[in-house]
Amino acid sequence: METFDKLFRKRPTSPEELDPTQRFDMGLCPACCAELRWINQLWSSGEKVTRYTCPKCGWTGIGPTKRGKPTHDSLGRPLKKQPTTIESLVQALGDESLIAQGDAVDRLVLIGDEAIDPLIQVLKENENASVREGAAEALGLIRDARAVESLIQALNNDENASVRDRAAEALGNIRDDRAVGPLLQALKDEANGVRSGAAFALGKIGDESVVGPLTEALKDEDEWVRELAKEALEKIKAKES
Repeated sequence: METFDKLFRKRPTSPEELDPTQRFDMGLCPACCAELRWINQLWSSGEKVTRYTCPKCGWTGIGPTKRGKPTHDSLGRPLKKQPTTIESLVQALGDESLIAQGDAVDRLVLIGDEAIDPLIQVLKENENASVREGAAEALGLIRDARAVESLIQALNNDENASVRDRAAEALGNIRDDRAVGPLLQALKDEANGVRSGAAFALGKIGDESVVGPLTEALKDEDEWVRELAKEALEKIKAKES
């Protein structure tokens, strides 16, 4: 990705005046104009795409990458026909290939509104933990408040720690105040990943009432929980100032 300085010299207009597509083309967040970070690369419809995230506001999106087309997936299996319906994409969330799982999440996010109810249903009912985890991730990236209650239920009750962790992160992306109480409880979860996910989410929501519990989380036995609690407190402090 070209640096901001090089791109800005090509386009003398300020980023705030550009439309979201132009900002993304410049490597900037369409929502807040911060410089995007590269997450990973995956295959979508036989083409290489790159996932990006904004370190400032949490926006996540995908863009094209100019590379050759693949013949096999990450497990060495010949590529099969890509799923296209919501039902087939939901099934792909449980695929053995992490690339196929990530691709399914991205496609469901692009579908958006029509995928919300099916994703909520599988988050509640599907027996495959990988499918529930992917559903939680997709719902968090779609960022629709209709998913909040189901994500809270998953955070509180799902037997799989990875699903609870993903539900916590999704609630942080949606930033609904209803999630604050359940996320505070999740700071006491037995799984390190869930506690760190809860700290991360509370920082994104930015409610001042969580300063005390996050301060207590600075004493957590897990280093990653302590680090994310520290970052969350810094975000809340910056928001206040």
